[in-house]
Amino acid sequence: MKRRWLKLLVVAAGLGLAGFLLYLWLGPSGGINRMSVLRIKAGMSHEEVDAVIGLPSDLTGMHPCGRWTVRHWRGLTGTITVRFDDDRVTERHFSPSSPSMFDRFYCWIGIDD
Repeated sequence: MKRRWLKLLVVAAGLGLAGFLLYLWLGPSGGINRMSVLRIKAGMSHEEVDAVIGLPSDLTGMHPCGRWTVRHWRGLTGTITVRFDDDRVTERHFSPSSPSMFDRFYCWIGIDD
């Protein structure tokens, strides 16, 4: 009888873990978060970055300086900063408003933006 309950508990825990991982994989894809920054690649245009994030940039955050421009997207979770050179992405950065458990984990395993 104990063995049956143990098997049932292991199956339930496995299904719970699989469901959580599926939620993380298929969860919200846009917005102002670290995952959006990781999807921004060098060479993308302004429009492509807006599509990845799902929001237009903060117009007060545009800083044109010669050939390059810095744009900011601000939200409750933090700020995304993207530098464009000749209208193409050259640098991107995410600054969390307060480090979440995932931000600390990403830094611990070495996944930095």
